[in-house]
Amino acid sequence: MKKITLLAAVLLASVTMNSQTIAHNDSDEILAGTTVACPTETTNYIRVFDLADEFDITTDWTITGAAFGTEVSETADITINLYTADDVDPTGAILTLIYTGTEATADLEISEHTLTAPVTVPAGSILVMELAESADGIVYRVGSNDAGQTAPSWLSSETCGAGTVEGFGFTNHYVMSVTGEEALGSDTNLSEVINVYPNPATDVLNIAVPSSIDVKSVSLFDVLGKRANVSLVNGQVDISELAVGLYLLNVETTNGTLTQKVIKQ
Repeated sequence: MKKITLLAAVLLASVTMNSQTIAHNDSDEILAGTTVACPTETTNYIRVFDLADEFDITTDWTITGAAFGTEVSETADITINLYTADDVDPTGAILTLIYTGTEATADLEISEHTLTAPVTVPAGSILVMELAESADGIVYRVGSNDAGQTAPSWLSSETCGAGTVEGFGFTNHYVMSVTGEEALGSDTNLSEVINVYPNPATDVLNIAVPSSIDVKSVSLFDVLGKRANVSLVNGQVDISELAVGLYLLNVETTNGTLTQKVIKQ
């Protein structure tokens, strides 16, 4: 289980190509004793994200991760459900489940969950993130604060009902976020989305590829057409043993092949 603050997640997202973290809470601080839930049964905690209207995401969007805070947890895991919806009010919307996963939790910490496989939603989608308890009783409370939010926090349970936190007479704001990136089509110009650096390079050539594109193979050829013995490992190609000079890099992907000149110095 990785632990990371939401603010740190935003910073990490800024260095990932096309990645964006969306959230409604103004702070990722977790305040003890502030989260309301149904006291007699499992409670689900919900955030709703209107991708186009609230976050100016107007293309298909590939979801890669989610993060959430925990106030108190007496259970090892929490279930993360992601849906698309036809309305920003989840209590009356038609919800379509697009992903389910689990993540371990710890009191007063933030958990970052990486989807087992990225999920792409259509442009203009309304995205619903739900944290669902898996046992009866008071076993989990989502992390929250009262620092401000840009859209309501929602909760739901069978007996207590469903609605906004404010509707139940409380003011806590859930610390929940989703991370994704612009989905890339087959006609994408790979030179605009695949970053090869540094160039010139001395020891290591980094190849940054969006998660929505899979790399099939990477090859390097010298000016005489001889193929170098290299491979891509964790986004890097070791070129330390290559002779100084000009090479032709081929990156074969599920969206086509990128061909680029690189210099070993």
